[in-house]
Amino acid sequence: MNPAHCFSHQTAAELYGLPLPAYVTTDDLHVAAPAPLRAPESVGVSGHRISSSTWQTRDLVLRDEPLAELLSFSVAAPALVWVQLASVLDVEDLVALGDAIVTPLPRAGLLDDPVLASVADLLATADAHRGRRGAEAMWRAVRGIRPGPRSRPESLLRLMVLRAGLPEPQLNLDVYGSSGEWIAEGDLCWPEYRVVVEYEGDYHRREVSKLRSDVTRGERYADAG
Repeated sequence: MNPAHCFSHQTAAELYGLPLPAYVTTDDLHVAAPAPLRAPESVGVSGHRISSSTWQTRDLVLRDEPLAELLSFSVAAPALVWVQLASVLDVEDLVALGDAIVTPLPRAGLLDDPVLASVADLLATADAHRGRRGAEAMWRAVRGIRPGPRSRPESLLRLMVLRAGLPEPQLNLDVYGSSGEWIAEGDLCWPEYRVVVEYEGDYHRREVSKLRSDVTRGERYADAG
């Protein structure tokens, strides 16, 4: 790579540990160059050229545990990656991507701030890309982004219940019993209605200990009303 280049698009999202649906995954490495440099061209590389006015990068340091090494990569800034993927993601997945960017999450190998960008950062970057491909999807998605979801399915579940007409839930809320004892952290919560909705991935079903834990948690929710 030219030292002026950076990883971008899907490759940058994967380096940040962001959730991508299967329909946009690719074996190519996405590499971008700032204008007026030409987009990189090579076998196995999807090259991009980005306007110098919107060029934003960061040095991403990842830890390779087996080799006990620190690796540094030049990567497009998270808000710019969100904009870059607006032209290939549907609106709901663009919301889910934004949720992951603005939510503090444990990110394997990342050594810096687990919050990659703020909603204000996404708004500012979207504003700088008005009239470009994906701009309509960005403006539809950015209004729905919320910090809190711990996974892409949780984000999609939140959007599903909102489409069904339910009010906005509180996300990952600590739920307590009648005696003040902590029960669990609920995925989607409506405390005023005493309702909790949980998303349970496939591993909840495959692992017996997790399945038992889920059943016990559900009984504790019910006992607490």
